[in-house]
Amino acid sequence: MADAVHTIAVTGSLARLDAVDASDVDLIVVLRDGDGDDPRRAENLMGEIDATLKGHGLSGATAGGIYRQPTTIAELTRPESRGVVNEAMHVFGQRMQLLIESRPVCNHEAYRSTLDAALHWYCPPWQPGSGIHPTDYLRHDLIRYHHAYRIAKLWAFQSDRDGWALKQIKVRHSRLVTFASILFSLADPADTPTQRHERLATAIQVSPLERLANLFHRFDVDLSPLLDAYDFFVAAMADRTTRHVLNDATSPTHQADGQTYPPVYGRLLDNARRITEDLTKLASAIVHQSTSITFDQFLL
Repeated sequence: MADAVHTIAVTGSLARLDAVDASDVDLIVVLRDGDGDDPRRAENLMGEIDATLKGHGLSGATAGGIYRQPTTIAELTRPESRGVVNEAMHVFGQRMQLLIESRPVCNHEAYRSTLDAALHWYCPPWQPGSGIHPTDYLRHDLIRYHHAYRIAKLWAFQSDRDGWALKQIKVRHSRLVTFASILFSLADPADTPTQRHERLATAIQVSPLERLANLFHRFDVDLSPLLDAYDFFVAAMADRTTRHVLNDATSPTHQADGQTYPPVYGRLLDNARRITEDLTKLASAIVHQSTSITFDQFLL
């Protein structure tokens, strides 16, 4: 069924380059237009991919997640889907993941064309004086996706009693860094819409930390505290005992009277606050150097 595949991209921790032994392999499977119309064929293909991953001792997409279904170029770039709030989540989510953190696994040229098509989907004709900024379309969808993601993790205890604390730590570290790296890239001052588009096209091809490193350097903000804090987070995620403790920590609604969270959870929350403080310093530096930047461009 390989002939049905347009491209496959990896996303999540493997795309961010911070994967550990326990990391899942999240794949965005883009089928050729027309091949995604046969649900049985698509299901069989995803089954083959899962079997291949398991054969190598790897964990694939979570049941019920956005990566369980493949997508197509047509789905990702359908003009009438722009602004549709109830668009299929696997399409909306995979489009966003392609743009914020992805790397090609096969058919690299097809991957690059898919990425470019997704970016251009957010770039309709723009007229000066409209009150609409060229990046508003992507920025607001990015903010929507970020908040939808955080809300889903906050309420995760309803379907998954364990693992709630681990999800909160991930949201406040790697996920925040990813979203912030793109949002700040969108807010980065540029002379023209074309220049801004080119900067964004370059930014989405590198990891979130690389994007932030470029921005911290350009706006003369010390990056080392954020890198130290992120290293602390990755080391914690790589430690099996820490992951086990966090995974077993129950959500607030399941806490017994007098029960407290493990100390490592508190230390990681403090660490996340340090990352937030460093990102705030970068946001302040960007605003300071551009009078056109307003608070709503940083609604993380």
